[in-house]
Amino acid sequence: MSSKIVILEPHVANQIAAGEVIERPASVVKELVENAIDANSSRITVEIWNGGLDAIKVSDNGEGMSISDVKMAFLRHATSKIRYAEDLFNISTLGFRGEALPSIAAVSQVEVLTRPKDQIEGCRAVLKGGKVQLFEPTGCPSGTQIWVRDIFFNTPARKKFVKSLIRENSAVVNTVTRLALANPSISFKLIVDGRVIFHTSGNNNLLDVASSVYTVDIAKKMIFIKKEVNNITINGLMSQCHLYRANREMQNFFINSRYVHNLKLSKALEAGYRDKLPKNRYPLCILNFTIPADQLDVNVHPTKLEVRINKEEELCNCLTNLVSDSLLELNTVREIPMKPKPVIYKINSSEQLNLKLPETTVDYTVEEQKIEITEIEEQGSKGTIHESKSKHDKPCKEKLNYQEGNQSAVEDFPELIPIGQLHNTYILAQGDSGLYIIDQHAAHERIYYDEFKRKYHNGFYSQMLAVPISIELTYSEVGKLIDNILLFNSLGIIIEHFGDRTFILRGLPQGFTAQDGQELISYLISELDRRKIDELVRDDYIKLLACKRAIKANQKLTTIEMKHLLSKLSKTDFPYTCPHGRPTIITFSIREMEQKFLRG
Repeated sequence: MSSKIVILEPHVANQIAAGEVIERPASVVKELVENAIDANSSRITVEIWNGGLDAIKVSDNGEGMSISDVKMAFLRHATSKIRYAEDLFNISTLGFRGEALPSIAAVSQVEVLTRPKDQIEGCRAVLKGGKVQLFEPTGCPSGTQIWVRDIFFNTPARKKFVKSLIRENSAVVNTVTRLALANPSISFKLIVDGRVIFHTSGNNNLLDVASSVYTVDIAKKMIFIKKEVNNITINGLMSQCHLYRANREMQNFFINSRYVHNLKLSKALEAGYRDKLPKNRYPLCILNFTIPADQLDVNVHPTKLEVRINKEEELCNCLTNLVSDSLLELNTVREIPMKPKPVIYKINSSEQLNLKLPETTVDYTVEEQKIEITEIEEQGSKGTIHESKSKHDKPCKEKLNYQEGNQSAVEDFPELIPIGQLHNTYILAQGDSGLYIIDQHAAHERIYYDEFKRKYHNGFYSQMLAVPISIELTYSEVGKLIDNILLFNSLGIIIEHFGDRTFILRGLPQGFTAQDGQELISYLISELDRRKIDELVRDDYIKLLACKRAIKANQKLTTIEMKHLLSKLSKTDFPYTCPHGRPTIITFSIREMEQKFLRG
């Protein structure tokens, strides 16, 4: 009777190991570049073709390998990084598992040219599917050059799961970007299909690296932070309060120059920005934590993305305090608004309205938005508000009821007289029943939502900019935008690729200014990580547009602006909540106040 248990053939076992380490071309790039870093290279060049599927080339000027080293390098579990089990708890290199090279060779064709600096002759090795095809001495520059061609040629099932060309390019760019950010003293050059994506100087200036791999504009809005506590050093860059993204993609955490995923560190970083960023917005960072090796366990994940840290909670608290203190110190010496100031209307007197409120008869221009001011009259002590109605103000066919009864929301809406503003965020108004507090952003958001819902009922259309503006994106954002540029056009955003990382913005949804364009585009790109952009085409996108256009907290309003806002709110479909379900109005009745003051 034959045994059910067998020993796998070496080439089969190698392909299984490759599946653990080599998920996509970016995985190959990561392993090869980490080996180049461990070889004490000062210059590393990465080239890829067709997303890395056709070919990957990594060249370095490091220590190189001898002929005997090359013979051993492609054997499973062969490594130069550790010798004994105790070494696992004191790892100071990036690679150590001894599976990367044989795993890469198992699913591709590999060619190695290498020579140590102290030797005259180098060697050339060629492997295909893990089997040696050629091994010979040769002349070559010192250092190591590795070609990886036809990745997954013998595992077609795995090749089916490779993403689009742009996505695979983006994955490689993200990988090399993080390695460059972690090693500012090394000069990195990344070339995609013959085009240089970035080239860092290797001058050990992290700000210069951020300028090269991201954009100069992003680098200008970051600040240095550094702190040493209990043999741990936190060092790097963090964003100022007016630089943020809609996801955590540009949060880079390194432990001993190794990129890691750590949600606790992200939460600790964001805790330092508490109450300083808009809701659902995340700061950027490039932070390296230098921690003694005996306080870490890096051998808990096949790709070493997760690391166990001793006294992790203490480290997180330290990070939160460092971020908070740095922002507080920055706030005392600078006068930079968190957001660009909105375009202000030209006014002739203090009684004219400079608040951007929607009207169905709005005649938008590019440099300013002119709005027909509704005639507002105050009559009697109650200050009843009258507003001339436009021919476009048609009654809604359906009304959502508020509370019980048959009265519509509009008919139930009380007559309110604004009496002030609390913290430039809440409108205080007097009504027959008592005191009303209105969230000015939520109320204005409701006004715009109803307006845009009618306006974009048959689709989104654009207002062309008289002077197109250029927008520079990161390479990762470039790939996502190019992939979805027609969908952006269908949302009323007319944008063209100008080459490299630059786009020309020519049109936006009607009512949006050029100043709104960058943030709107960045938000939509970040949404691509969570869902398909066509899911935003209808209601969610209208909510987004309404939120972007609405006045924000901490914006001072005049009495006439508050009156106009309340008048417009009373004519919406459902004035008591914003489009996201938050209340726009809360009230304290006269009876409640009398009880509080012990009057009744």
